[in-house]
Formats: sequence, C-alpha cells, structure tokens
Amino acid sequence: MADLFTAPLRADAEFKRLANAIREGVTPCSVFGVSDSQKPHMTAALASSRPVLYVTYGPERAEAAANDLAVYLGREAVVLPARQTLLGAQMRSRETDYQRVAALCRLLDGETVVCADVEALLQSTARPAELKQARLTLDLSSHMEPVRLAELLVRMGYIQEEPVQGQGQYAVRGGIVDIFPVGFENPVRVEFFDDEIDSIRLLDAVT
Repeated sequence: MADLFTAPLRADAEFKRLANAIREGVTPCSVFGVSDSQKPHMTAALASSRPVLYVTYGPERAEAAANDLAVYLGREAVVLPARQTLLGAQMRSRETDYQRVAALCRLLDGETVVCADVEALLQSTARPAELKQARLTLDLSSHMEPVRLAELLVRMGYIQEEPVQGQGQYAVRGGIVDIFPVGFENPVRVEFFDDEIDSIRLLDAVT
C-alpha cells in the first residue's frame, strides 16, 4: 500500500535529482513550491531509503505530519513532543515527559521517521547509551524479588500508587507487582513465585 502512494513520486525526474543529491551527500538541498499537504508525501518517498527527521513550526503541525506519514508509509511515525512546564518553573507535565521517553525508546528500537517541532528539538535529553541502561526488560526467565523490582522502578522515576491508574505508576502486593509502563495503553501484572516470575499479563486500565 505504501508503494502505491510513493512510487509515482519516486519516478518523477525532479524527485530523482533530489533523492540522488541526498544519497550522495550533496546537502543541504532546498525544495520550493511544495504545499504543507505535499510535504509528508515527499518525506515518505525519501524515507524508503534513509532515516528522516521532519521538523515543524509547532506541535500541532508535527502531529498532523505524523498522521499523514502513517498513511503514506503504512506504519505509525514517531512524534517527539516538547516537555511542558505548568505554573512557571514549579510544575512540569509528567504526561508529556512520558510521551517523550516513549518516543525516544521507539528510536532505540529502530524507528527511522520522527516528527518534532523546533521547541522539542531544542530541549536536551538523555544520551542513547544512558537510555538503554535505564530500560528494564522482564520475561519468564527473569529472576528478581518483588522488592528489588520495586526499588528499580523507583530509580526509574515510577511512583507507587494503589491501584495503578496511569503511566509511570506501580503497585506491590506480596508476590504481585502491577506496572503501568511508559508508552503502554494498559498496565502489566507480574506475578512472582519466590524470586522467579511466574506470569506476565496485561490488565484492563478501566476495570
């Protein structure tokens, strides 16, 4: 389906000149006369051969571009949001922090198309190596006591809440640890037998 949208553009002589210049490192290249609706189309055609960073002048445009790119690419594009500060510098929106971390994790996992506005790009973030070290992977072969898992979650910035209701929260009840991972739509229940993980399953965040 993605080729259906981008193949005609890749066959255009002027687009071939642009793609060849980028491929050979003859950059930066300037393109004129392209409307906002056409930019994601051109970006999707270029993304078939190399990573793409799509920069916009505002967060709404970044979201709109990501939605358009999803149609052309046949997969979801990453939106890197800017951290939001509330009431001056005293409070910061944890929701946008979580969205930002989730976007960065997708980049670590190999996603190559990113949409972001200028403000989001100007904000500093963790280095890739630091982010990799901060990730925690659990499976049925993992050995860890529930108390140790809770300690690691606190170090990662998670908040204890009973029951878990939003991303970045966890709860411990004996040999059961509920975690609402950043980037997930639902929490996860990890059940232990001594220091072995017996089961891992998704929970319904509503019920």
